[in-house]
Amino acid sequence: MAATRVITAHVPTDLADQVDALAARLDRSRGWIMKQALSA
Repeated sequence: MAATRVITAHVPTDLADQVDALAARLDRSRGWIMKQALSA
C-alpha cells in the first residue's frame, strides 16, 4: 500500500455541504469522495 499524507484545505461551506451530501448518498467517507475528485 502506498504511503499517505493528510492535506487540509478551506473550501466554501456550500461546496463542503455538497461533498457531505454525496458521501451520504454513496455511503462513502468524505475523504474517499475528495480522493476520487482529486484523482480525476
